[in-house]
Amino acid sequence: MIERVRGVVRAGHGVASGRGGDPRYPDGTIALQLPVFARLGVVVPGRDLSAVHPGTVNVDLAPAVVEWVAAPVTVRKVEWSAHAPPEDFSFAPCRVGPAGEPLVDAICYRPHPETKPEHEQPPGVLEVLAPWIEGLVAGEPVDMELDPTQIIVRPDGP
Repeated sequence: MIERVRGVVRAGHGVASGRGGDPRYPDGTIALQLPVFARLGVVVPGRDLSAVHPGTVNVDLAPAVVEWVAAPVTVRKVEWSAHAPPEDFSFAPCRVGPAGEPLVDAICYRPHPETKPEHEQPPGVLEVLAPWIEGLVAGEPVDMELDPTQIIVRPDGP
């Protein structure tokens, strides 16, 4: 059974897209990671990593807390940059779109906090890889569909 949740698009650190001005990642971390994921054979069921925009959509579901319980894809010790230590990543299919609009196939993306050296997200934020979606604007509501056997949104936290 798929769960539909509503959150708010939040501006991130700008590192994933390259808009944050970090000289280590002028084109963004996602642009560097996507080819590495492809070489590693990362396949998210029903999704095409090559179709995603090179940035993330940060969906804030707070005060709820997001819990990854059974990601269908996890890769470990991924060496994607000389400026960062190897990281672990998990992926799960989802759907996302502006509130009340049709949803688009997307991928929930989780750099594991225990291996991510910086730019951590709060516990109520899901990072999403998706094609460019008109109308997804920081501060505006967003709808998502998630598989609760993979990702749980706990309304009152843990």
